[in-house]
Parts: sequence; C-alpha cells; structure tokens
Amino acid sequence: TGIVTINLDAKEGLFDEIIKEIINVDVNTKADLLNLFQDFNEAKTEYDQIKSALKTVKQTGYGIASPTLADMKLEKPEKYTITRNVNMDIIGTEFIIE
Repeated sequence: TGIVTINLDAKEGLFDEIIKEIINVDVNTKADLLNLFQDFNEAKTEYDQIKSALKTVKQTGYGIASPTLADMKLEKPEKYTITRNVNMDIIGTEFIIE
C-alpha cells in the first residue's frame, strides 16, 4: 500500500489545438471561449424551438414550428371594414380575416 502522485504536463496551447480540431474554430483566449459558449447557448435555444419540426420534416417532408410566447407581441387589434361582409383585424403584422 502507498500513495502515488502523478503530474502530467501538457505542452502550451494543446487545449486550444484540441478545441480547434473538435469544433473547427480558433479559440485563443478565455474571452473567445466564453463568446463561443454564448453563441452555442443562443443557437441551442433557437434549435430547441424548432427541433420537433425538423424531425417531422425529415420524416414527412414538411413540419410546423409554433412561435413561443417570447416570440409573440400582443397588441390591441385595429378593425377595418373592407366590404359589407368582411372585417379584417390587423394585429401587429398578422392578419385575421373574419
């Protein structure tokens, strides 16, 4: 029985080289790495919103991605009469025809 201590030293810049090989992006500083994580987080958040639609597209050829509440902006509708029988509610940039 006993205690063994092993110290491994890697050459300077090895971590940066491995990161570049794995993700094909130059990461030279900690700031670069943090920016990369922020970009990844943003991309993952966007992807999570549409991943079920992408899966459906691969299976059927089409898919539907619904907007989240964060993507929607609720505004008071303005009513315009186009003809005697048709009213159009304009809500933001969406049109709802009655």
